Amino acid sequence: MPDCEQRQPMPRPPVLADHEASRRAAQLADLRSALAAQGISSVLARTRRLVLWGKPRDYEPSGPTDPQPYIFAPGGTEIASASGGTYLFSSGSAYPAADPLRAARRFAQSGDGAPPARPRPALGTDWVGTKAANQGTD
Repeated sequence: MPDCEQRQPMPRPPVLADHEASRRAAQLADLRSALAAQGISSVLARTRRLVLWGKPRDYEPSGPTDPQPYIFAPGGTEIASASGGTYLFSSGSAYPAADPLRAARRFAQSGDGAPPARPRPALGTDWVGTKAANQGTD
């Protein structure tokens, strides 16, 4: 195996037209408001890809990329995006964007981003999973 592995470059998010990036940001702002009504915090991240020009001029364009809200759920951070009429979540869930409040409720009820359930200990064991020691003397 060579010392230096060739890594594939990460795919770059596509550059969007300004009006499309603004439309998606507005759609995601509605989702953020609906999530806040459910007691779930989030922040919207808007990014721009900047390409410095030089010779030759065959570089990809600069511009805004897909805005993404980072949703701080009890079990971790979820990332969402808006595509067409759908909110897409990093957990794989998708909800219609036509009704952001309903999407937020379904997200909150679905357990997406919820902490994993902590298993109950077996009878006769403590929380660490070992037999309880010195429970009585003979």
